[in-house]
Amino acid sequence: MRFRSFHSILDECVEAMRHGSTVESCLSRYPRHAHRLKPLLALAERVRRTPSAQPRPWAQATAWSAVRQRAADLRAGKRRRDPIQVNLGWLKPVALAFAFLIAVGAGGGATAFASQDALPSDTLYPVKLFTEDVHVWLTFDDSSRADLLLGHSDERMQEIATLVSRDEPIPENVLSALRNRNKDAQSIINEHPEETVLLDRSRRQAESQERMLVALWEQIDGAARNEYTSAVAQIHNSRLGGNDATAAVLQPEDLEGGIRTITGTVDAMGDGVWSVGGYEIRVDARTIGALGIEAGSTATFTVGHSNSGRRYALSANLIGSGDPPSQAVVYGEVEEVTNEGVRIAGQLIPLTPETLKKLKIKKGQSIQVSVHRTDEGVVATEVSGGASSFAAGGNRTLVFEGTIESAGEGDSGEWDIGGLTFADTPRTLLDLTGGPAVAGARAIVEAKRSGDKLTAESITILKSAATDGRVYLVGTFEGTRGGGIWVVSGLTMSGSTVAEPEANSLVAINASEADGVLTVERVEVVTGPEDEPLSRFKGTAIAIDGSTWSMEIGDIRVTSTAEISGEPLEGARAIVWYGSNEGVLQARYVHVLDEEPVVAPAEAPSTP
Repeated sequence: MRFRSFHSILDECVEAMRHGSTVESCLSRYPRHAHRLKPLLALAERVRRTPSAQPRPWAQATAWSAVRQRAADLRAGKRRRDPIQVNLGWLKPVALAFAFLIAVGAGGGATAFASQDALPSDTLYPVKLFTEDVHVWLTFDDSSRADLLLGHSDERMQEIATLVSRDEPIPENVLSALRNRNKDAQSIINEHPEETVLLDRSRRQAESQERMLVALWEQIDGAARNEYTSAVAQIHNSRLGGNDATAAVLQPEDLEGGIRTITGTVDAMGDGVWSVGGYEIRVDARTIGALGIEAGSTATFTVGHSNSGRRYALSANLIGSGDPPSQAVVYGEVEEVTNEGVRIAGQLIPLTPETLKKLKIKKGQSIQVSVHRTDEGVVATEVSGGASSFAAGGNRTLVFEGTIESAGEGDSGEWDIGGLTFADTPRTLLDLTGGPAVAGARAIVEAKRSGDKLTAESITILKSAATDGRVYLVGTFEGTRGGGIWVVSGLTMSGSTVAEPEANSLVAINASEADGVLTVERVEVVTGPEDEPLSRFKGTAIAIDGSTWSMEIGDIRVTSTAEISGEPLEGARAIVWYGSNEGVLQARYVHVLDEEPVVAPAEAPSTP
C-alpha cells in the first residue's frame, strides 16, 4: 500500500468538503489522523462559510498597481527608499479570510512569528514551513533562492538534532520538508553549473546530512520510515552528481531493511559484489569512495539493506596501513559538561558541531562516546546513552566472548555465540577485521540486557584460535540463587566451585559452556561494590612503550598493578577498564582481544 503524508490527506479532505462532504465523513475515512484533522477541518468549514469580501474597484486597482511596481523593483534589484502610501483598508476583510486559509494550509491558527521556534512535533510547525515557502516564492533570483533553500535544509537538520538530543522520534513531516528543500535547491543548482560556490556548499551539506541520517535509523518514527528512506536516497543521489536520467541511482527500497556499518577485509570482488568479512555487499556506481579499494584492503562500509536481504554499499572508507580498523568507543559516567566537551574519567573529550548527540548530556549520566583520533587530538563523533554496569535492574551491560555457532543474517538476524543468543540490529557495529563471520570463529560481543533479551551493540571477530566450550565475560555479579547459581548481568551460571564475590562487584569470568549451561572456572574482581565505577574503552593498542599504551583515546598507563587478560600486543584490539590518577588515564583491568595484530605497523621511511 502506498504511503500517504498527512498533508496530502488534509488536502483531499478540504477538497472533498468543498464538494459537500462533512467533517465527520472525512474523520471516519482516516481514523488514525482524526485527532489532527478535526481542528483543521473545522477551521476549513468556517472559512468556507465566510462571505466573500467585495473591495471597491478603485482601491483594489491602486493597491495591485503598487504591488506590481514593487515586484518589478525587486526583480531589478532596487531597494525601496520611501514607503508606499496606499490605502489598503479594503483588504482587511480579505486578509482575515486569507489568514484563515493560511491556517488551514499550514496546520494551525497561530502567527508566523510565533512559529519560528516550532519543532516538528509542535502544532505551529506547519506555519513555520509555510512562512519559509512564502519567503522562497518572493525571492526571484535563482542563486538567492537556492541559497535560501539550502539554509532551510540546514534548519531541518538542526530540528532533527534537537529531537534526537531529547530522545524523541523523528516524524515524517520534517523528513518530507528536508527532502523537498534539498530537491528544489538541487534543481536550481543543476541549471546553474557556473555557481561553483553553491555547488560546493550543497555537496558538503549533503555529505554531512547523509552521515547524520544514516546513524538515526532506530530513532525514526515507524510511520516515517518511507519518508526517511526517500530523504536518504535523495541526498545520496545528489552526492553522486549525475544529471543523466540513465545514471545509476539509489532507490528508497534499497534501504528499507535498515542501514548499518560494517568493517572488514575485502576478500573477493567480481560482478559488482564484494565479500567483506564473509558478508556479500554490492559495490557499484552508487557507492561513494570505493576507488582504490582492492582485494586484501581493509575498509569501513556504510551498507543499506533491502527487504529482500540484498546489501548495497552507500559509501566506503579505505583504512590505511597502521590505522585502527574499527570505531573506538568510551563508556563512562559524565563528570562535567562544558562548552568544549564532556569529561569522563578526568579526560575532556571535545564535542564539535559535527558531533551527533543522541541525548541531552548531563552530569552523572552513563553515556557512550564514539571517538576519533585526529592530528589535533581526540574528538567525539557520536554521544548516546549507555547502560550502567552496576544497574541492579533494567538495562545491564555485558561483555561476552565465545565461539560463533551461527552468524546473524539480514537486518533482524540473531547470532548464537558461546551458548547465548544476541539480537543483531542496524545499530550493531560489525567489525569483521579479524576474519569472516562464520561458525567456528571467535567473537566478542558488547551487549545490553533488557529483561530476557540480549541486544548486541557491537560484534567483533577476533584474530584468535577458536576454542569450543570456552567463554569469557565481564559483567556485574548480582548475587546467587539456590544450588550455587550465580547471576551476572542477568545471566545464570553455575559457580558452586568458586569463591563468591560481593554483590554488585564488576567481575571478569572464565567459564566453560556445554548445551547452553555456563560453569564458572575462574573469577577476577575488577571493582568491588564500594569502589569508584570505572570507565570502559574499546580500541586498538597502536603502540606499547613499557607501561604506556598508545590508543585512539590517547595514552593509557598499564602498570604492574593492572590485571591483564591475554598477551600485550601492538596492533591488537583491547578493552580497557580504567580511571583517572592525577589527570593520567590509569588501567585497572585489560582484556586483549587478538592473538595477532590487526593493525600492520606503518612502514618506516626509506633511507636515501
